[in-house]
Amino acid sequence: MRTANTLRKQIQDGQLAPGAKLPPAREMQEQFGIANSTAQNALRVLKEEGLIYSVQGRGVFVRELSPRDQLLNRYNEMLDESIAQRQADEEAVRLSGKSDEEA
Repeated sequence: MRTANTLRKQIQDGQLAPGAKLPPAREMQEQFGIANSTAQNALRVLKEEGLIYSVQGRGVFVRELSPRDQLLNRYNEMLDESIAQRQADEEAVRLSGKSDEEA
């Protein structure tokens, strides 16, 4: 799952762009320090999620995100930014030694 999570994050962050070829399982084994079966399971999970597809004899590629998935990604990014800002604000108030009302 860690390998699938890492690859998923790279896809969602754009580090692996639509159409990009993923490294072969053998390279993934070396890169992540995992067994071949683990690499294959990570790819299976991402295929089931619709993030990647394979072409016989050519390799595994990142799928273009649907407009719905692109919108969900942008929404989640904005939500994460909002949460981070709120946490930063709360920490600033805490460090100031003032109550929420005083701040």
